[in-house]
Amino acid sequence: MKKFLKYMIICIVLLFMYIPILVLAVYSFTDAANIGAIHAFSMHNYVTLFTTPELINMIIGSGVVKSVT
Repeated sequence: MKKFLKYMIICIVLLFMYIPILVLAVYSFTDAANIGAIHAFSMHNYVTLFTTPELINMIIGSGVVKSVT
């Protein structure tokens, strides 16, 4: 019984850790401005990410920091 309870607690903790990541991944492919009802899937957020100069500079800066540390 103790072993079952131990595994159950581990599963609950892992669910609380990974479900928000999964939700963010799903909502990153939607056309909605806010998290809510999903109307349609879109790549618009990623097109904006890779075509806006300020965001491209942030990505490059993050890569530089990653390579230095």
